[in-house]
Amino acid sequence: ASSVVVQEPATAEASAEKSEGTAEEKGDLDIARMLTDAEQEATILENKLAGDASLTQAAMNDLSYEIYMVWDDLLNELWGILKECLGSEDMDKLLQEQRAWITEKEAEVKAAGKEYGGGSMAALASNLKAAELTQARVAVLAEYLQEK
Repeated sequence: ASSVVVQEPATAEASAEKSEGTAEEKGDLDIARMLTDAEQEATILENKLAGDASLTQAAMNDLSYEIYMVWDDLLNELWGILKECLGSEDMDKLLQEQRAWITEKEAEVKAAGKEYGGGSMAALASNLKAAELTQARVAVLAEYLQEK
């Protein structure tokens, strides 16, 4: 879950100063903040997963899924921003790239789970692989946004 923090400028002058800047600069700042927030959230979950020996396998599977969802949610949010700022030709190209990435990701996630023969660890391995690959893809999409 994410929250929005709104800070009131101290003066009208500060308010006007704060609102200056290009949309691109603001977008870069927002993207950087989004990445930082996701990294922090994922790190908290990863530390709990790695550091709590009392977790059941089901709880570890749930945490690994939450880690994946941090990155998947951000990926979808970035995708929505890209759809708004890219021209149709660039978006079509990116869509083809995204479809290829999804196919590759699904194959790697399936392979990660197969290493455990479908046992209780399979979900953990699959979720962590999905999180890893999605985090890397988020970085690629964020780079597209910073170039635009």
